Amino acid sequence: MSAESDGVGQGSAFTVALPMCQERRDPARAEERRREVERRKQLAGEKIRLDGVRVLLVEDDEDSRKLIGTMLRQHGAEVTAVGSAADAISCVPGKVARRTRF
Repeated sequence: MSAESDGVGQGSAFTVALPMCQERRDPARAEERRREVERRKQLAGEKIRLDGVRVLLVEDDEDSRKLIGTMLRQHGAEVTAVGSAADAISCVPGKVARRTRF
C-alpha cells in the first residue's frame, strides 16, 4: 500500500496492490457461469432511472459536485447540490434542521 500527495489541498492518491490468487472453478458449473455472464451483459445496457427521486448532494469539490449532479439529473433525479454540511442543513425543512446535531 502506498499514498501520495502534493500537499495540503492538493488531494491524495492511494494505491493498494493485491496478490493474484489461482482461480478455482468447478467445471460442473461452467454453464451456470456462462448464463450469469450473459445476464450481467444484458443488465449493463439498461439505464437506471431515478425519476421522482429527490437527492441532496453534498460535495465540497465544485467540479465533482457538478459532475455528480449532472449524472444524477441525466437519470431523472431532482438534485439540490450544495458545497457544505451547513448549506445542506439550510435545505432541510425547519423542524428537522433545528433538532439535528452534527
